[in-house]
Amino acid sequence: MFKKIKITEEMIKTATKRAAKIPNTINTFMDFERHKVGFIGEEMFKKVFPMANESVGNNVYYYDYILGKRKVEIKTKMCTTIPRMDYECSIYNYFEQDPDYYFFTRVMKKNGGYPYGWVLGFISAKKFKDINYYVPKGQLQPNGFVTRTDTWNIRISQLGAVDNILNKL
Repeated sequence: MFKKIKITEEMIKTATKRAAKIPNTINTFMDFERHKVGFIGEEMFKKVFPMANESVGNNVYYYDYILGKRKVEIKTKMCTTIPRMDYECSIYNYFEQDPDYYFFTRVMKKNGGYPYGWVLGFISAKKFKDINYYVPKGQLQPNGFVTRTDTWNIRISQLGAVDNILNKL
């Protein structure tokens, strides 16, 4: 179901340059590395979907790419283990994005580097809103992670398979 992607030095360089342009704000707890990992997730998405067009102008706040005629937002988590179907995909409560679809990715951090990652799957924004569950800031998760901000979560098992979209394209 997942698309495993080898992360190249070029992908890391591109992501690092993009992350360096993000100012630290009072509203974010994400540090430089988390921004970089988010952009690595976008680089992985572009590798699987090279026909996608990056959003421009003010649209970058509402979605990341256009795939076909659909607005797509990429959500990435850094990880140290291979993803499992019972792991969660999250969207922070404070985001006010407006995509048609979410794609979720994971980036493996190993020995200080990012050797590979996964494009896990996709879900429509409408379906995400219908099936998500709320996890408040400070709640201890089953994996031992304490939520750093309010989130809306679903399980990886609830995502559509990437191959389903690739076959339609």
